[in-house]
Amino acid sequence: MPAPRRTSNRPRIAVVGCGRMAAKVHLPSLAHLGATKRCDLAAACDLNAQAAAETATRFGFAQAYTDLDTMLKTERPDGVVVLTQTAVMARVAGRVLRKGFPVMLEKPPGQSAKECRSLIRAAAAGRRGGVKHMVAFNRRFCPFVAQAHALQAGKQPQGASGLMYRAGRQDADFWTTAIHSIDALRYLGGEMERVDTERVVLPGDRAASFIMRIGYASGGAGTLSIRPVAGVRLEEYDLFAGNRVARVRFCMGWPHDAPGDCRLYEGDRQLPIADALKPFAKLRAKKDLFGAVQAGFYGENAAFVEALATGKPMGPSLSESLASVEIGEAMQAGRRWKLRAGR
Repeated sequence: MPAPRRTSNRPRIAVVGCGRMAAKVHLPSLAHLGATKRCDLAAACDLNAQAAAETATRFGFAQAYTDLDTMLKTERPDGVVVLTQTAVMARVAGRVLRKGFPVMLEKPPGQSAKECRSLIRAAAAGRRGGVKHMVAFNRRFCPFVAQAHALQAGKQPQGASGLMYRAGRQDADFWTTAIHSIDALRYLGGEMERVDTERVVLPGDRAASFIMRIGYASGGAGTLSIRPVAGVRLEEYDLFAGNRVARVRFCMGWPHDAPGDCRLYEGDRQLPIADALKPFAKLRAKKDLFGAVQAGFYGENAAFVEALATGKPMGPSLSESLASVEIGEAMQAGRRWKLRAGR
């Protein structure tokens, strides 16, 4: 079958999975990247034909498909964004990787560490030298989290702490949400060496809460408090380096903490820093897109497209993400996690 006709040298992007979260944050991001000529939107694929067709029409994809293999064979995209549910992520993303197409896949990368390892093998086997890929841990691309990380560059980190509060969540596998905060603290504070978890079911709750004590490989320390039934949706992160701390309020567009911020303190004084959202001021009128910017969804899609266009490295990789999955599983079980030697 001949390759699809190109109309530009921009990377051609396909999306697999056209559900609610895709439409809320990922697809507005990709539509903007397409409209600003950074990529071409080749195809949208979903088992639901109506969802695929509506996505293509609404966000500007050239074609709609219900069969993944047909879409890959026909379109031969330069990159595939996999936005399926966690239950089928390893199967779908694994199939795309084994066929040799670069992938950005939503978190978590599989339902377990076992599935994440299967994806690592699929990426290694899909093309000689491995298939380019990245896991969509959007907190790393949140302008405020990235700003805190950059502000502490060159300083000896002493660890990072955080909290994740939610309202009325009763998930039996809340680690698949908590993994966001786990990964954010690994990004900010450095590699974790050990994590001890206290699992508690508080009076009146059915879902467990978790208190995690973190030992970083650098010798630093931190904590993470996870409360699925806290009555408010909040996330905060503190990054420590000697007499300096960067404090982040992460925002998903919720009214309690919008638009989020990063604050830098040193010697008990707040230091002036730039507005991390200033570069995106022109996007404020586009509600969904600006919300995707604040929360890092736009940044991760832009990074994937840029890496395809320029050959820059992608990350975090599946191998880099494995520890976040393992820690999440250990958290859910209330057991200790230790970094294995030789990883």
